[in-house]
Amino acid sequence: MESDQKGKGAATNDDSVDNELVPGRNSLMERNLRSLTETLHEKELVDLLVKLGMTFPQAAEEIRDSARLYLANQRLAVYGLPEKTTSETLCDAFSSSYGEIAEGHVMTDSATGKSRRFGFITFKKKNSLKKALEREGTIVDGKLSFHHLASESFDGAVATADVESRRLFVGDLSQDITTDMLLGFFSKYGEIEEGSVVYDEETRKSKEYGFVTFKTFQDAMKAINDQDKILGKSKLVVKTAYYKYKPKNL
Repeated sequence: MESDQKGKGAATNDDSVDNELVPGRNSLMERNLRSLTETLHEKELVDLLVKLGMTFPQAAEEIRDSARLYLANQRLAVYGLPEKTTSETLCDAFSSSYGEIAEGHVMTDSATGKSRRFGFITFKKKNSLKKALEREGTIVDGKLSFHHLASESFDGAVATADVESRRLFVGDLSQDITTDMLLGFFSKYGEIEEGSVVYDEETRKSKEYGFVTFKTFQDAMKAINDQDKILGKSKLVVKTAYYKYKPKNL
């Protein structure tokens, strides 16, 4: 009897060794499983994953991680929203144009509750995201908004979007306008974080545009809303930096 048990134990050990020494066995199992799951419909796959997650905690954690990663890769950062835009109207605009939305919201100022004029949209399906990325902008509440893929973590994407909302493009600068002159002019609207005139690397001549980043979104809006922005001999074109500017001579 004892020898039989030892024999069984030995056979079990031999099986585990065989599994380790024959990697093709796992590969064959994977191919078979893939072939079988390809015959299942989406609802059947969802039911199966739910059952696995309920039975095995580790599987549940892997399902959660995969879902988070998938949704993060479907997220768009949306800029230039009208102040009146709500999370609901943002979602309505994108769902009607591209497809089903998993989640979406407009970011607001924690102190005032007012919109920071940017937000995020997460699509349920990749083809909806693809359709959105094929277009430069989307009409939201009657105004053209701009968007791009927010490939960072959510916190990172919020930080990036926050900077973008405070960063202004300044066009139609005179050739003689320097960075100091640019910053001096815009400092009347509020504290500036950074800014510069853009120069050609070869000729070192001004490209007649630059960028200014304010400390707060409110000060950036002051600069945009002021209609009388004349520096030197030129009336300036001032837009949020995600705006695609084309010089007058193009």
